[in-house]
Amino acid sequence: MDEQRLKESAVAEAADAPRILVVDDEPVIREVLSDLLTSEGYSVRTAENGAVALEELMRAPYNLVLTDLKMPVMGGEELLARLAENNIKKIVIVLTAFATVETAIQTMKNGAYDYVMKPFKIDEITLIVRRALEKDRLERENIQLKEAQRLYEISEAMSSTLSLDKVLGIIIQSAKRESEADVVNLVLRDREDDILLLIRHFAKKYAKEFSKSVPQFSDSALQSIKGYYWPGNVRELENIIQRLVVLSESDWIEAVDLPALMRYSALKGVGLHRTLVNVESEHILSVLASVNNNKTRAAEILGIDRKTLREKLKRLDIPT
Repeated sequence: MDEQRLKESAVAEAADAPRILVVDDEPVIREVLSDLLTSEGYSVRTAENGAVALEELMRAPYNLVLTDLKMPVMGGEELLARLAENNIKKIVIVLTAFATVETAIQTMKNGAYDYVMKPFKIDEITLIVRRALEKDRLERENIQLKEAQRLYEISEAMSSTLSLDKVLGIIIQSAKRESEADVVNLVLRDREDDILLLIRHFAKKYAKEFSKSVPQFSDSALQSIKGYYWPGNVRELENIIQRLVVLSESDWIEAVDLPALMRYSALKGVGLHRTLVNVESEHILSVLASVNNNKTRAAEILGIDRKTLREKLKRLDIPT
């Protein structure tokens, strides 16, 4: 992403500085808000539309998003919807010059924390941002407390004589309490430490069900699974492991046996010694994964039309 698409504040990003992403198609608004928030001690980046912002939010963590409502390519309403679709939970403040009571209500229903009318007042922005970041801090502290409790329960279970299945049951029940959701909605990308245990559990479960040997996973296969973005959930992992157990003709699972979108996640972090074809393939697959393989949305984010995307998929030998 070049400097014209994404501007990082000149201030060094301190480890404890709240990170804010400002999204607006007007360069003047981006600059004013960036300067203001940077002067308040925040680490600020800017993006000129929702599509650029979405890509950035998938790439790096942020505490808060300030976004315009009406923008070309992707506006604030669609950005809120995309964040929800991809299970990216962020505190979002909407900026708009077209606010009505109906707009405000709908924006809040779509997941916004608050909204600010343009032209905005400096004091109003700083107050709302400060209040929103305090909410973010309290939520993160609450999550940390729950995580500590979860780890305590797991360690206690593992130090006892409980079976692996019962230990996994404790992990899942603990996670369900945290999210107040059914297990099918648990987000795996936030639970890397649990993935290996869940792989073993599902592999054992389906090997027994289909009278097969429990398969072993190579390091490259595990790297791909752990590095995958996981737009789905625990149920997605279970389905993949079930398919691997059923279809595998060997007791050894390699990265090549994994679904294409997951397989290419192993390319991440390989370094500079990659061909342009590999880099392009990785980026296209990452974008496709982030939008649940929606070709139209992927083409929009990539800045190409659907026909060009189809041609690239065919040329790069990426399954469609």
